[in-house]
Amino acid sequence: MRKNLFSPRFVLPALVAALSLGVIGHGIYVTAAEKWTIKDIMKNGHKGDTATVKKAISGQASATEKKQLLEYYQAMAKLQPPEGDADSWKTKTAALIRAAELINKGDPKGTEALKSASNCKACHSVHKGK
Repeated sequence: MRKNLFSPRFVLPALVAALSLGVIGHGIYVTAAEKWTIKDIMKNGHKGDTATVKKAISGQASATEKKQLLEYYQAMAKLQPPEGDADSWKTKTAALIRAAELINKGDPKGTEALKSASNCKACHSVHKGK
């Protein structure tokens, strides 16, 4: 006797399994841009005397912190700025990413590049929301 694969007895469990895998898979492959907001990145990477960006500029950041900083900037580039021109945001975040890449490679040019790219006022004056 041939079984009907389109009967509710077979379709429903297959549908539940497929949806479950989709939800679980999405949880595993959450992008960096979905993990953090701009506020999170600023708080975790830029705020305070022991901020990761300050450690990276001073040469005191660990390899893990340097990698985290790069990941923050890559995520930030995928987010929309609260205010300002999208092209300006793209330029500023690209400079942060490039500087963090140099820092991660141990390139001495990375320090000056990160100092310049992480200028708070230059970015906040055009992109920070109220």
